[in-house]
Amino acid sequence: MDQEMAADVLHGARVFARCSPMHKQLLVSSLAVNMPATVAFCGDGANDCGALKAAHVGLSLSNAESSIAAPFTSSSKSVQAMVDLVREGRAALVSSVASFKFMAMYSLTQLISVLRLYQVNATLTDGMFLWVDLF
Repeated sequence: MDQEMAADVLHGARVFARCSPMHKQLLVSSLAVNMPATVAFCGDGANDCGALKAAHVGLSLSNAESSIAAPFTSSSKSVQAMVDLVREGRAALVSSVASFKFMAMYSLTQLISVLRLYQVNATLTDGMFLWVDLF
């Protein structure tokens, strides 16, 4: 199976079963290239290593060979672990964006206040900057 054939199969099929490790990797990489969505793959054995690496989100459901190749490993053997992984990933993204917004607004507020003080020929001492940073 080559890349063009994999793209044709992707448009006609919804369930993929009994695939060789090479075909799994080819299908997952084709999905990652041809679909506008994030591709996730759950695997539990050594035959899933290539597909776990090719997916945007690879989750190993075992502590064996596939856990070395997968970016994420779950101790539970349930596919519910993928839902938990996506939920935690979204929470981490929201936290990162909120932290960035806070740091940007804090810096902008401090810049505006210092510029305003310079306009009236005043300045903050180091101790004043310390109190502003602490509180």
